[in-house]
Amino acid sequence: MSAQDTRLETFFRKIHSKINFLKDQIIPFKGNENNSYAVSPQDFHNRLATFSLQLNKEVTKFVLAGKPPLSKNEIIEIAPLIYQKALEISNLIGIVPKSFGSTFILLLVDQVVDTFENVNQVIEVFFDAESLSPSEYTKKLMTTSKSMKSCEALSNFVSDNREAVEKLWKLQVMGFLDDGIDEVSLAIHDLENESQLNSVIASGNGVNDLSESFQNMNLSTSEAKIKLYKEFLAILISSNLMIYKIQKSILQKNTLTSEEKTVWYDRLLELGKKIPEISDDLVFISLYSEPGTPWQQLSISKARELSILSISIIELATSFGDHSTSISIDKIKTTFLKFVNRSDPNSSPR
Repeated sequence: MSAQDTRLETFFRKIHSKINFLKDQIIPFKGNENNSYAVSPQDFHNRLATFSLQLNKEVTKFVLAGKPPLSKNEIIEIAPLIYQKALEISNLIGIVPKSFGSTFILLLVDQVVDTFENVNQVIEVFFDAESLSPSEYTKKLMTTSKSMKSCEALSNFVSDNREAVEKLWKLQVMGFLDDGIDEVSLAIHDLENESQLNSVIASGNGVNDLSESFQNMNLSTSEAKIKLYKEFLAILISSNLMIYKIQKSILQKNTLTSEEKTVWYDRLLELGKKIPEISDDLVFISLYSEPGTPWQQLSISKARELSILSISIIELATSFGDHSTSISIDKIKTTFLKFVNRSDPNSSPR
């Protein structure tokens, strides 16, 4: 490697390190508590979109200049501009107030960090550009397209905490119960076939035929096991329905932006994210426990936990919803209340 190439690599490594420093500074950011940096959500959104598109433009120019034959002078001119745009984004993030919402800020930090990492991957291509064969260099350069995509995604970032919560609700809450519902449904079907209880079950011994309490129920019989599984299935289906109704009726429509509502959205997501793990535990304990394990009481306890959590989510969700929305979602609560009462008659649902 020539002295000129060494200087060029050193130059790019400095730019890379500076962007990496910005990224590391952003990672722990939880919101600015200094009210002197007043910025409205709309103003922030507009400025972020502008800076992100400008960064995208410079990165695109950088990649184009780097295509064979490599234009060293041009990429040397563009690289500092990439850092400058990254710095503008970093400075903008630093004035985001906590009042924008925890979920909004968390999502923002994640997306900016991802963007900076992708931009740095573009710069890394030029660390050893001179030592690569033309085909290797071109192949490596082609992998940089995700940096442009991440810049574009950042320019279209959510506008407020409600949208941030809705986005993560779809990614981290919705859709996780579908497999469990299918597995429990299949287990019920298999048990019905094995025990030849179809005629008994068809006569009306459904979910609501369970005794008032599970405590004295003989869960060793196939019939009782089927009934218990049907209880679990009803809870899973109700939780799934609740999740989708909250997204469609509240997160998708509600546009109130008060600080109290911002915190409310964060709390709703915090509770909602617990559902997938608890439901997975319920299905696993019920269907896949080792022989000899007291799965019945463990699964009843887990179903009770899911029911109480769902009740809390419904009560929180309906506290800010309109009357018709509240009635629609509140109806689902009955399933959970009944199970909580039957699983532990001495405890009151919270």
